[in-house]
Amino acid sequence: MQIIYIGFFVRVLLVITNFFFFPIPGGEYDTMKFYEEAILYKRYLAGDIEQYNYQLGWIYSNFLGIIFLIFGDSVILGSIISCLAWFFSAIVFRHILIELKCKKKLISIALIAYTFIFPLSVIYTTFLLREVYILLLFNILVFVILKIQNEIYLKKKIRNIIFFLLTSIIFIFFHRSNAVFYATFVISMISYLFLKNYYKKLININGFIIVITLFSFLFFINFYNKVFDVIHLYQTGHFDPQGPFRADYYTYGDFSNLQYSFLGLFELVIQNIFNYFIQPSFIRVTTIADMVALCENIIRIFLILIVITRFVRKFENKKIYTLILFSFLLMEVIYSQATVNWGSASRHHVPATGLLLLMVFFPIKKN
Repeated sequence: MQIIYIGFFVRVLLVITNFFFFPIPGGEYDTMKFYEEAILYKRYLAGDIEQYNYQLGWIYSNFLGIIFLIFGDSVILGSIISCLAWFFSAIVFRHILIELKCKKKLISIALIAYTFIFPLSVIYTTFLLREVYILLLFNILVFVILKIQNEIYLKKKIRNIIFFLLTSIIFIFFHRSNAVFYATFVISMISYLFLKNYYKKLININGFIIVITLFSFLFFINFYNKVFDVIHLYQTGHFDPQGPFRADYYTYGDFSNLQYSFLGLFELVIQNIFNYFIQPSFIRVTTIADMVALCENIIRIFLILIVITRFVRKFENKKIYTLILFSFLLMEVIYSQATVNWGSASRHHVPATGLLLLMVFFPIKKN
């Protein structure tokens, strides 16, 4: 717990530094957007305005608006609450490791990594940003899944399932990408269970016909076209045509003129994933922040390679490990499609940090 307290104290010091000494870069644009939306929601709750447009992905500002209504609007207050969200996420992370029966020394090392291994995430978890809350919710979901698996009493198991569903709903409303994540995750799990039960029956001409029919149906309803349009429209809306950002993956002119094609869709998705994990490359580093982002990417890729090498081994709780790995990869792939520069990418990596480190420090015990 001492490591967690130190991590919390460091984050509070960053908040104090940011407001009373000198501004810390990285929390200008989106922080103010969430703050202004929270003020707007506070005015709605106070009766100063008659209508408010609720939007998927803006529940964080609604939460802040309620806090501001009670305690008064303050960026410092919002930042301290973000630090508290990280603090509780670290506690949940620790409890997950305990639930997995990790040794104390391993837990301590894991907590040091969770607290300090990604410097930019230390900064982002002090701003008025929703990523730290998504990190907390993701950790809670993993912890509850473990409790459901290990619980022997039916009443407690049902209670945990209900809590899991409620947490999932909150998780979905924090970001539109979270809704995509959940929809894809559920469809994937249903498909997995179907294939698991009917695998032998599908390894024949009937299975081939089913696959061809499914892909043909998706073509018929323009599914791939719609996926391209959603990604393209979302990313185009995050460029500033008047003031190009040095960290942008693409130029606005080139990207806005992209046209749909089936192969073009997969090219766009793969290119987004590549940029999300690789950029900034060595040749595009121009600032200290870029250098830190580059180092973080190298560390992240190294950790992912460790995770993959561990995955191929046989050990206890392999199903849980596989579930965490699938969730991590799915989350990162989806968020990569909602990112247009490596500044946002470094922030979007925050929600899945807990999942990545859980797999790195997952206890490998042979069956």
